Amino acid sequence: MARKLPPDKTRIPAGSVLFERVIPLLLIGMAILTVVFIVIAAGVLLGFVPFR
Repeated sequence: MARKLPPDKTRIPAGSVLFERVIPLLLIGMAILTVVFIVIAAGVLLGFVPFR
């Protein structure tokens, strides 16, 4: 069983560039890429984007 930290403690350091900037930007980028893939797939399915 995992150890529980007291409520006032966290494993993420304050002011962490990784958790405040990098990870949110990666998540946003992946979300945008997913939407682009879905739009392209829908375009191919509906015949707007030629498939070869």
